[in-house]
Amino acid sequence: MKFAPKWADLPSPVDFIRTVVRDLQDGNSVILGFPNHFSEGLSVIIKDACEIKQLGKWYTVDSNEVQKMAPKAFVDVLNERDLSSKIIWVEAIDYQSAKSWADYVSRYAGIDTVSCVCIATVSASARKIDLEKRLKRRLWCSFVSSTDSQVVSERYCRESNCKDPHTEMKSALIAKLAGADLARADMMSRAKLSDLFDTNEYNHNLIWAAQVSVLYPLINNYRQRLLKEYDTNWEVLHHRNEIKIIKEVNKLEIGDMYSQAKMRRMPKLVVKQLFLLRNIRNMLAHHEVIPWDLLNTLSQLNIADFRK
Repeated sequence: MKFAPKWADLPSPVDFIRTVVRDLQDGNSVILGFPNHFSEGLSVIIKDACEIKQLGKWYTVDSNEVQKMAPKAFVDVLNERDLSSKIIWVEAIDYQSAKSWADYVSRYAGIDTVSCVCIATVSASARKIDLEKRLKRRLWCSFVSSTDSQVVSERYCRESNCKDPHTEMKSALIAKLAGADLARADMMSRAKLSDLFDTNEYNHNLIWAAQVSVLYPLINNYRQRLLKEYDTNWEVLHHRNEIKIIKEVNKLEIGDMYSQAKMRRMPKLVVKQLFLLRNIRNMLAHHEVIPWDLLNTLSQLNIADFRK
């Protein structure tokens, strides 16, 4: 996957870029570990950040050139033409290429004082390189997180003018299902929310965890709202069972409230709302995923609208 420029201002990419630029500013070279092809696009953003800091001229050794000339020979040619500060971005497609440039940095770091090297390679190769003087290792996976995927989804939903409950549920699902994979998060943001509930396609436990993070607070907030709205209707000595007696109104749970609402002939809409919320809570408590049709009933009963 390639790095998309629109991700450059996400929390983790910002931190990653700042860290790399700070390393170069301190006179260090850096070995960067990415997913396959991810450095494409990101190198331009790092280059622009370095130019703003005036860290030196930028030279790129692409994946074809890296095989043709030894690192020292390449740098010697550059230094013959120009002894000013420079940054060399190396697209090291394999471990051996990455290692040869890392060895160059280790051997000549104190001699070649005008060149800093960014060795862009896959994460597996970057992890194998032994760090010597003036060589830092920065792994993309150590920076990026599911929070970035959540922000990707939230931005897409805002641009699409989605309702708040829809945005909250979709973003929670994508944070769980996509993890730190920004490309997958971007793709999933364009999917229908109902499609993300498919346990045949996606992990049941992750869908359930995302639903819990959104629906439990929703249920509790609606519970508190009904307790206040119908404060004189609730019975303060509620017998949940033979042993448990609820003596405070604010301790009533959804199931308790449903029992009282049904017995005390409260408005039919309230009874239906409490019945639905109780069922959803019980399903989640038993590790069941809430199907889209049931979730959509929340909007029909004026609780929360998860439709786009």
